[in-house]
Order: sequence, then structure tokens, then C-alpha cells
Amino acid sequence: MMMNERVEIGGDGRTASGVDEKLVALHRRLKRIAQARAHLDLQEAEALREAQRLQLWRQFAHTSLADYMVNELGYSSHRVAEERLRVANALPALPALTEAIQNGNINFSQAKELVRVATPETEKVWIEKAQEMNVREVEQAVAGHVKGDLPEDPIDPRLVRKSMWLSVRPETEVMFREVKQALDKERGEKLDDNAVLEAICRAYLSARRARTTTAVTVSAETNATSAIEAASVPRGAESSSKSAGAAPYRVAVTLCKECKRGWQHGGGRVEEMTPAAVDRAQCDAQWIGDLDSNVVERARQEISSAMRRKVLHRDQDRCQVPGCLSHTNLDVHHIQHVAHGGKNELPNLITLCEAHHLALHDGTLAITRVNGELQFRHEGRNSFTRATREVATRKALRDRGFDRECTAEIMKRTLTHVGVNDLSDEQWLAIALSYAEKRSM
Repeated sequence: MMMNERVEIGGDGRTASGVDEKLVALHRRLKRIAQARAHLDLQEAEALREAQRLQLWRQFAHTSLADYMVNELGYSSHRVAEERLRVANALPALPALTEAIQNGNINFSQAKELVRVATPETEKVWIEKAQEMNVREVEQAVAGHVKGDLPEDPIDPRLVRKSMWLSVRPETEVMFREVKQALDKERGEKLDDNAVLEAICRAYLSARRARTTTAVTVSAETNATSAIEAASVPRGAESSSKSAGAAPYRVAVTLCKECKRGWQHGGGRVEEMTPAAVDRAQCDAQWIGDLDSNVVERARQEISSAMRRKVLHRDQDRCQVPGCLSHTNLDVHHIQHVAHGGKNELPNLITLCEAHHLALHDGTLAITRVNGELQFRHEGRNSFTRATREVATRKALRDRGFDRECTAEIMKRTLTHVGVNDLSDEQWLAIALSYAEKRSM
């Protein structure tokens, strides 16, 4: 029922549709409160931008504006305060979204998600879509998109993040911090929450020695199927020769052998994996055959148990990235990928912890062999930066009039050219345009 909707009230205190008059009045009151809150949110956003410009927090002996917001304005955490600042700084460039909040068509929680993807050119489309959704649905619609995308554009699983809000006892928090510090020291770098939780989960699965069979399902885009047995079995908790030779991936994973997409199963849910995670799983796994076939095949391991044991022993059961002391959650990686002609031979295999293995397949770590010596190079970027540059280049090509098919062909060559190099947006576009020019010749 809209705020300006006319409601006929009968003598019994009910509307023409039979709704109690008190409920109608209460509904209107709550809607007015919500709209008043939206006005206050916009006023606060404006004031926060001014406070940021004037560096207000320094006057009150705080270290940052977020710190000021926690101590003076009652925000529950620095993370919540920083989120509010992010929205406040984004709104001036999004006049339609600001107006939608002011009119009560969009609440501030929805706007918090929309500013991640909306631009002046796309904000009206996102607003129209969000008006039909609750906050949770808006979060799901935005996930996997970058600024400039439209709601119907395909998502990039590399950009999808899930929020987990955990309520724990103080002693549990202390243990978690101790584990994080130990992992940071072991890996020689500061890990994010995702890397810490992944390491903990893999360690637990290792202790259980879970051997859940995994199958590859049919993708919506293809009828082709293949199968991989995957399960996270990090090394360290178990050291028998038998377990050391087993493939490390035994968590349920499904793959499509045509489109190369992958999904991970667990806890009654299925989530699409990033391309890097799919590559990592296939690098050191067991395969159980085609699920569409009635033939039950003998499981084959990508790297034989004997070979795997020898690699781990040679590498002293620890990650070989310089500075990393990790001796748990270990994978065996092909220096030259199998898809590029790499063999399951000792010189082509190396032990990596799961974090550095993922970084390598994600393009933020490069391993090459020069004159027989391995060289490791960390890229000065992350997967999100690379993904956004890819999206920005693709959009620039479309803006120049290239159709989707042509853009896809150019981007395929551009991605191969860029490889693991840390290039700027301008360099990405220059490479893409050079291929576009060659294509037109």
C-alpha cells in the first residue's frame, strides 16, 4: 500500500478490503518513519563528506574519521563505519540513486549494495530492478558485477564474496587470532579472512580423512560431462606414506569439460568456483569418469601416488615459495601446465601451499625455470584488479562499436598477451586495440 493511497474506512473500523484500520494506521506510521530515516541517512552522508574534507577527527584526537564515528557517533565497528563512508562518497556521482533514497523508493541498505556497481549511465536500470527486491536479493543481484555492468550482464565468479557473521565466545576469538598469526608467520604474508578460514576447513577435512566422491554435472550451456574426485586433504596432520600419495582434493566439485566452469558442493549448498580454484583442483586430483556414461571407470589420479610422495619428500613436505614455511594444506603443482604440454615428471612438479597455489593460478604469482633454476615473481596486483581491468577493456571495446562476438575474440587474444604481467588500464586497452586493428585488416 503506497503512502498516498486512498483507503476507505467502514463503520466497523475496517477498510473496504477488510483490513483493520489500526493496522493501516500503523503501516503508514512505519512507512513515514522509514522515509524520515532515509532523509537522515542522506543528511549524515553529506555531513560525513564535509567532515572528511575538513579532517574533523583530528580536532577530537582520533586517528581517522572511521575511528571518530566509532567513538563519537556510536558505530559498532570500524568496518561498519568505513562502509557508511564508502556509500557517502559514492552518492554525489549518482543523483538518481540519491533521489530514490530521498523519495523512499530505495532504502540505504539497498543503496549500499547498488553503489558497488551503479554508474550515472546504469543507475536507473539498477534502481528499477532493486525496487522489486529486498536487501538480500539486491546483494545477490550485485554479486559478481563491477561498475558499469547491467543487471543482465554475466557475473564473474572471481568477484563474488559471501559475508559470514560469526558470534563466538571471547576465548574462541583469541584462538582464532592465534591461528591467524601462526598462519601469517608460516606463509610469510598477511592472510585475509578467506584464506584463514579455508586453511582451517582444509585442516579439519584432513583430520577426518574425508573421501567424498565428487561428480561433474552438466552445465546449462552444454551436454558434455566429465568427473573429478576432489577433497581437501592438506599434509601435516597425517604423514603416512599412503596418505601422502593421495590427491589433495576430495571436497565435492563438479566440472563442465566444455565451458570449463566448476561448482563446489558442501553443507547442502552449491557455489560456483573461480577459474583459479577450478584450475587448482584439476592440477592435483582424482578423476572418476563421465557421469553420463553407464561405464564405471577406475579412478585415475592426475599425479600418481608414488610420484606425489616423491615430490613431497624431495621438497621436505613444505611449500617451496621463498619465505613460506607452510607444511600443511599442500598441493603438487605443474610448473608447465598439462594443457600446455607439461608432463607428470619430477622436474615439472613442485609443492605449494593452497594459498600460493591459488595465487599462481590466479595470476598473482609466477613460477618460471631459468637455466634450471626456479624463479618466483609476485605480481603487484590482485585478482580483483585484473578482473576490473578486463571488464574495463571489454566495455571500452563495446563503446567503440565492436559487437559482442568481435569483442570476445579480441579479449581472448588480449588475455593471452597480458598473461601474468601487471599492466595498467591504458596498456590493456592499447593491446586490445592493436588486435582489433589486425582483425580489421
